[in-house]
Amino acid sequence: MVRSALRFVLAQDVSVVVTGMKSIEEVDAAAQVGNEYTEYTTVETNRFKVQFDGKHCRDCGLCLACPQDIDIAAILRFQTLYSAYGLKNWAKKLYSGLEVNATDCTECGVCEPKCPYNLSIMSLLKDTHACLRH
Repeated sequence: MVRSALRFVLAQDVSVVVTGMKSIEEVDAAAQVGNEYTEYTTVETNRFKVQFDGKHCRDCGLCLACPQDIDIAAILRFQTLYSAYGLKNWAKKLYSGLEVNATDCTECGVCEPKCPYNLSIMSLLKDTHACLRH
């Protein structure tokens, strides 16, 4: 998955990407992907061809901080992993590991005016919980 993610980044029209690495082995793996990079295969092209509906979180984090300590951006990122990328089991696993999840939302509404994309965050949290709970 890491190699695939790095290939995805390399295929984008960007000049600089800063990735977090925890060990020399991770640096070596990233360098190997870069050194061996070739154009996407047809399978990879289809895998990463994702269409968003405009109602998805862009993970900017501007909705934070939540008074209930809900990591809204992370929860909505897990929903994107689930629905857009088909990583259903991984998204559910990540969500189940949260100490504070979408059910802790009191619908105080502090987050929604902060969202530059005018997302209905409280509604999205409910939908995400219904989708990702075990």
